[in-house]
Amino acid sequence: MPADPIPAASCPVCGGPLDASLAVGGCVACLWGDLIAGEKDEQAALKDAPVVEGYTVLEEIGRGGMGVVYKARQENPPRLVALKIVAPFSLQAVQERLRFMVEIEAMAAVSHAALLPLYETGEDSHGRPWFTMQLAAGGTLAGRIKSFKGDWRRSASLMVTLSGAVQYAHERGILHRDLKPANVLFDDRDNAYVADFGLAKWAEADADLTQSSQLLGSPAYLAPEAAAGGARATTTASDVYGLGTILYELLTSHQPYRGSSAAHVLTQILAQPPPPPRQLAPDIPRDLEVITLKALHRDPARRYPTAAALAEDVTRWLEGKPIEARPVSPLERGIIWARRNPAPAALSLLLLASITTGGILLWRANQRLTASLDDAENRVEFMTRELPVKLAPMGRLDLLDDVFKNVAEHYQVSTRTDAEGLARQADFLTQWAQILRPRGQNVEAVARLRQAVEKALAATAGKNPPIAAGRARVASGWRLGEALIEGKKQDEAESVLTDAAAYAAGQDQADEKLRILDAQITLEKAYLARSRRDMPQVKARAEEALRKWQALLPILEKPPLSAAHQMTLVEVLKTRQLLAAAARDLNDPASEKARLGELKSMAERLISLEPGHAEYRSMLVHAHWRMAEEKGLGADQVLSILTLAEEQSAALVQRDRSNTVWQMDAAGCAGRLADLARKNADTTGHQRWRALMAERLDRLYGKTDSDIGMLVQLVNYARECARHHLPDDWPTARHHYLAQMDTRKTAAKLQSTGSDLEWATSEMFKVIEQRDGLPAAEKWRAEFQKAK
Repeated sequence: MPADPIPAASCPVCGGPLDASLAVGGCVACLWGDLIAGEKDEQAALKDAPVVEGYTVLEEIGRGGMGVVYKARQENPPRLVALKIVAPFSLQAVQERLRFMVEIEAMAAVSHAALLPLYETGEDSHGRPWFTMQLAAGGTLAGRIKSFKGDWRRSASLMVTLSGAVQYAHERGILHRDLKPANVLFDDRDNAYVADFGLAKWAEADADLTQSSQLLGSPAYLAPEAAAGGARATTTASDVYGLGTILYELLTSHQPYRGSSAAHVLTQILAQPPPPPRQLAPDIPRDLEVITLKALHRDPARRYPTAAALAEDVTRWLEGKPIEARPVSPLERGIIWARRNPAPAALSLLLLASITTGGILLWRANQRLTASLDDAENRVEFMTRELPVKLAPMGRLDLLDDVFKNVAEHYQVSTRTDAEGLARQADFLTQWAQILRPRGQNVEAVARLRQAVEKALAATAGKNPPIAAGRARVASGWRLGEALIEGKKQDEAESVLTDAAAYAAGQDQADEKLRILDAQITLEKAYLARSRRDMPQVKARAEEALRKWQALLPILEKPPLSAAHQMTLVEVLKTRQLLAAAARDLNDPASEKARLGELKSMAERLISLEPGHAEYRSMLVHAHWRMAEEKGLGADQVLSILTLAEEQSAALVQRDRSNTVWQMDAAGCAGRLADLARKNADTTGHQRWRALMAERLDRLYGKTDSDIGMLVQLVNYARECARHHLPDDWPTARHHYLAQMDTRKTAAKLQSTGSDLEWATSEMFKVIEQRDGLPAAEKWRAEFQKAK
């Protein structure tokens, strides 16, 4: 048998030394060549600007490991934006493309004054994903770093801003993993933003697009654990280290580590701490140096526990208060000495270690367990309360699938059976169901909710269960009842909701969340009565729910509105909407008018508190629609009301073209105005509004394929638009009929039912036969059945 080959001592590509001690092995310099921004070969540079509908590319302003950033002018709304698109050299690289999508997901997940907002996403004609964001025209911190030298307060203030943004991302389960001055941008008013989430990941996620041993980020700013252990070793502590490197450079105008090659820099990071900042600039305030070195501690457990803790200590310095961080103590200096002089210190340290090691290991294990549970709880809370609110208007709840599966794996291996652990699992299962139901996966959602109720019942079985367990029991019962109503299982829904309501009534009514859940269950029982067409019961239960909401409004409407309160206020609006509908069904026009006025007034008040909230705006638009149907109104009054609703919805679309809720409302407004024009024999108005409806629907086709509610609404609007064009514009009518069929097909796949599809297919066959003849209709049916 031939002998094993002797490992090479140098890289055959660049001649650099190989370092087998690193987790990655091989030539570190070559490995970093493809990851460091600005080090791509010139041949990879984009020769021609991409073509993206609705945008005019003006110039290239940045290039990174997987994407190119352009300055572009958006047509609607007219504004300058930054457009990022997958670079040509990444087009065939699956991992790079997926990382790009993770960056989009991360940006969609955050909304903070110091994080660049995501505007719109899409793919170009070559299938390359792109997204647009706010243009930061003031350059990067890397280009301004020297202007901060000596201005200690300005440097500290910037660090507070950046740390706050990073903490916000961490609380939502997102790690940045590439914090450095080049990824801090400024707008034209000198506002700073943390940018470039291209290497971001969900905290605590088992699945990662980066191999466990693969390095990431820029070498000079890499945390020691990431340099030694690769991508899987990164944690929130690694981002705290990244913030420390930025503060170091703000104070000294130098990177913490410098070398002639990436390998040299990584060797320093693994072997030694950076030189103290005052060694490079003696006039740096002592406390700022201490803060910086604590953030850069080689042991992650010795750094600031969170980005918020770093910001708080810097704030204390700004306010002239004593900082929490302290210089290295004599004991720590002794330990460092012992490491450098092991022989003289061995005997004395042996006794000390035997006494303290057990306690230290237990303490660290407890700290890690607590941090893991806290991270999971914060992450689930964010995903279930805030992230769906941001993704639902885009019709992109599917982006949460992998995240929920990762958390599910975490709970599957968990051995916790205490009440709090069971309550957390119940909450997680409940919220998982909530991203399944809008996409037609009601059967799977009900299964998750039954599991949630089972976990919650176990959590509340003992004496004096924690308040979280009670909340989980009521919330899971509410959502299961809701899903059962949707599945037309009214009797079981009644039983589940009654049980949850009885439990809520017996709990501490001082608890805000339980009071909200109690009101929500009462509203759900009103919806159950509506499913049975029992309108007097609908009215009675909705009025009871409204009384409970009214008592909560002082809390719910207290600014700034939290994400949870925003969602709850939507339910209050829905209660008013349900009461207006009940009044109409009970033939009580005076009550209906009063209820619609209350709905409109509240929606306008909430919009003043939260101008960008999609559902508040939608409720206002729908209130106008209903008001326009009021009996006794003249044609001019109806036109005025509907025109106002259309103007509001059109303004929202101009504001955010990616929001499918607003796009759908705008199409609906145009459709209602087309109906009114046709009724009034206004041919010009009818042609105008039907054309606008068609234009708005074209923007929606194919973009709402993960939300069953939006698909059903789109089907109705597409059919309505087709009928508007049918008398005198068959090509346009045919286009929207076909779009309706494609949308029905998508909805049928989500719902696992084809009954409506078969009926619509027959209707479509008859229409085509009448217009294009029997052979064309038969050809269409054959092609449609084959595609289906």
